[in-house]
Amino acid sequence: MSKVKIFLRFFNIFFIIILTGCAGQRYHKAVAPVTSAQAPLPVFAWPIEGGRRVGRFGGREEGVTLKGVVLEGSEGQEVRSASDGNVVYADESMRGYGRTLIVEHANGYSSVYARISDIFVSVGDRVRKGQPLARVGRGGKGSEPQVYFEVRQNSKPVDPELVLR
Repeated sequence: MSKVKIFLRFFNIFFIIILTGCAGQRYHKAVAPVTSAQAPLPVFAWPIEGGRRVGRFGGREEGVTLKGVVLEGSEGQEVRSASDGNVVYADESMRGYGRTLIVEHANGYSSVYARISDIFVSVGDRVRKGQPLARVGRGGKGSEPQVYFEVRQNSKPVDPELVLR
Protein backbone atom coordinates (compact mmCIF):
# COMPACT_ATOMS: atom_id res chain seq x y z
CA MET A 1 0.00 0.00 0.00
CA SER A 2 1.32 3.39 -0.87
CA LYS A 3 1.92 6.09 1.69
CA VAL A 4 -0.80 8.23 0.09
CA LYS A 5 -3.44 5.49 0.48
CA ILE A 6 -2.44 4.90 4.12
CA PHE A 7 -2.63 8.64 4.76
CA LEU A 8 -6.08 8.91 3.13
CA ARG A 9 -7.45 5.91 5.01
CA PHE A 10 -6.16 7.37 8.33
CA PHE A 11 -7.52 10.81 7.42
CA ASN A 12 -11.00 9.36 6.60
CA ILE A 13 -11.18 7.46 9.89
CA PHE A 14 -10.08 10.55 11.84
CA PHE A 15 -12.59 12.74 9.97
CA ILE A 16 -15.47 10.30 10.69
CA ILE A 17 -14.56 10.23 14.38
CA ILE A 18 -14.63 14.03 14.56
CA LEU A 19 -17.95 14.30 12.70
CA THR A 20 -19.71 11.70 14.82
CA GLY A 21 -18.58 13.30 18.06
CA CYS A 22 -16.70 10.25 19.30
CA ALA A 23 -13.73 12.48 19.98
CA GLY A 24 -13.44 16.09 20.98
CA GLN A 25 -16.71 16.60 22.85
CA ARG A 26 -15.61 20.21 23.15
CA TYR A 27 -16.91 20.72 19.61
CA HIS A 28 -20.44 19.97 20.74
CA LYS A 29 -22.56 22.02 23.09
CA ALA A 30 -23.32 19.95 26.16
CA VAL A 31 -26.87 20.07 27.45
CA ALA A 32 -27.17 19.38 31.15
CA PRO A 33 -29.99 17.02 32.10
CA VAL A 34 -32.68 18.37 34.40
CA THR A 35 -31.97 17.13 37.89
CA SER A 36 -34.32 17.00 40.84
CA ALA A 37 -32.56 20.08 42.22
CA GLN A 38 -33.58 22.00 39.08
CA ALA A 39 -37.15 20.67 38.95
CA PRO A 40 -39.80 22.87 40.54
CA LEU A 41 -40.46 21.92 44.14
CA PRO A 42 -44.02 20.98 45.13
CA VAL A 43 -45.94 22.98 47.70
CA PHE A 44 -46.85 20.92 50.75
CA ALA A 45 -49.02 22.02 53.68
CA TRP A 46 -47.86 21.81 57.29
CA PRO A 47 -49.05 18.53 58.81
CA ILE A 48 -50.27 20.28 61.99
CA GLU A 49 -51.43 23.82 62.59
CA GLY A 50 -49.42 26.04 64.90
CA GLY A 51 -46.78 23.41 65.55
CA ARG A 52 -43.59 24.96 66.91
CA ARG A 53 -40.45 23.45 65.39
CA VAL A 54 -38.45 21.79 68.14
CA GLY A 55 -36.15 19.88 65.80
CA ARG A 56 -34.86 21.03 62.41
CA PHE A 57 -33.67 19.17 59.32
CA GLY A 58 -30.01 18.25 59.77
CA GLY A 59 -30.16 18.88 63.52
CA ARG A 60 -29.37 16.22 66.09
CA GLU A 61 -31.70 14.48 68.48
CA GLU A 62 -30.54 11.80 70.88
CA GLY A 63 -27.38 11.30 68.78
CA VAL A 64 -29.24 10.92 65.47
CA THR A 65 -29.22 13.41 62.59
CA LEU A 66 -32.77 14.49 61.72
CA LYS A 67 -33.90 13.94 58.14
CA GLY A 68 -37.08 15.88 58.82
CA VAL A 69 -38.56 18.29 61.34
CA VAL A 70 -40.06 17.71 64.77
CA LEU A 71 -43.20 19.75 65.43
CA GLU A 72 -44.62 20.30 68.89
CA GLY A 73 -48.36 19.80 68.97
CA SER A 74 -51.24 19.31 71.33
CA GLU A 75 -52.36 15.94 72.63
CA GLY A 76 -54.99 14.59 70.23
CA GLN A 77 -54.43 17.28 67.56
CA GLU A 78 -55.08 16.05 64.02
CA VAL A 79 -52.14 15.33 61.72
CA ARG A 80 -53.14 16.18 58.14
CA SER A 81 -51.84 15.09 54.76
CA ALA A 82 -49.30 17.55 53.34
CA SER A 83 -50.45 16.86 49.76
CA ASP A 84 -52.60 14.52 47.67
CA GLY A 85 -51.26 10.97 47.51
CA ASN A 86 -51.56 7.31 48.39
CA VAL A 87 -50.88 5.73 51.76
CA VAL A 88 -48.11 3.15 51.28
CA TYR A 89 -47.21 2.42 54.91
CA ALA A 90 -49.23 2.55 58.10
CA ASP A 91 -47.80 0.70 61.09
CA GLU A 92 -46.19 1.03 64.47
CA SER A 93 -43.23 -1.22 63.89
CA MET A 94 -40.79 1.27 62.35
CA ARG A 95 -37.95 1.30 64.86
CA GLY A 96 -37.20 4.71 66.31
CA TYR A 97 -40.29 6.29 64.78
CA GLY A 98 -43.16 4.67 66.68
CA ARG A 99 -46.45 4.72 64.81
CA THR A 100 -45.67 5.87 61.30
CA LEU A 101 -47.48 6.73 58.06
CA ILE A 102 -45.89 7.17 54.66
CA VAL A 103 -47.77 8.83 51.80
CA GLU A 104 -46.49 8.78 48.22
CA HIS A 105 -47.09 11.90 46.13
CA ALA A 106 -46.45 12.91 42.51
CA ASN A 107 -42.96 13.26 40.98
CA GLY A 108 -41.26 10.78 43.30
CA TYR A 109 -42.09 12.69 46.49
CA SER A 110 -43.26 11.05 49.70
CA SER A 111 -44.04 12.32 53.17
CA VAL A 112 -43.41 10.54 56.46
CA TYR A 113 -45.48 11.19 59.60
CA ALA A 114 -44.12 9.58 62.77
CA ARG A 115 -44.70 9.76 66.54
CA ILE A 116 -48.41 9.70 65.83
CA SER A 117 -51.39 7.95 67.40
CA ASP A 118 -54.89 6.89 66.32
CA ILE A 119 -54.19 6.30 62.62
CA PHE A 120 -57.33 7.04 60.54
CA VAL A 121 -56.18 5.65 57.17
CA SER A 122 -54.95 2.33 55.80
CA VAL A 123 -52.40 1.22 53.24
CA GLY A 124 -53.85 1.75 49.75
CA ASP A 125 -56.08 4.68 50.73
CA ARG A 126 -56.06 7.74 48.47
CA VAL A 127 -55.73 10.91 50.57
CA ARG A 128 -56.23 14.58 49.78
CA LYS A 129 -54.18 17.55 50.92
CA GLY A 130 -55.38 18.58 54.39
CA GLN A 131 -57.19 15.28 55.08
CA PRO A 132 -56.80 14.04 58.68
CA LEU A 133 -54.46 11.03 58.81
CA ALA A 134 -53.85 10.50 62.52
CA ARG A 135 -53.44 12.31 65.83
CA VAL A 136 -50.32 13.81 67.37
CA GLY A 137 -48.61 11.26 69.60
CA ARG A 138 -45.69 11.32 71.99
CA GLY A 139 -42.07 10.53 71.36
CA GLY A 140 -38.54 11.82 71.26
CA LYS A 141 -36.94 13.88 74.00
CA GLY A 142 -39.20 14.44 76.97
CA SER A 143 -42.07 12.52 75.37
CA GLU A 144 -43.99 15.71 74.72
CA PRO A 145 -46.88 15.68 72.21
CA GLN A 146 -45.19 16.00 68.84
CA VAL A 147 -45.05 14.74 65.27
CA TYR A 148 -41.96 13.95 63.23
CA PHE A 149 -42.37 14.98 59.57
CA GLU A 150 -40.09 14.09 56.66
CA VAL A 151 -40.23 14.81 52.93
CA ARG A 152 -38.34 12.60 50.50
CA GLN A 153 -37.80 12.70 46.76
CA ASN A 154 -36.79 9.40 45.20
CA SER A 155 -36.03 8.11 48.72
CA LYS A 156 -33.63 10.98 49.47
CA PRO A 157 -34.43 13.39 52.32
CA VAL A 158 -35.42 16.95 51.35
CA ASP A 159 -35.50 19.79 53.87
CA PRO A 160 -39.27 20.12 54.53
CA GLU A 161 -38.87 23.88 54.97
CA LEU A 162 -38.17 24.10 51.19
CA VAL A 163 -41.59 22.70 50.26
CA LEU A 164 -43.88 23.67 53.15
CA ARG A 165 -46.15 26.69 52.82
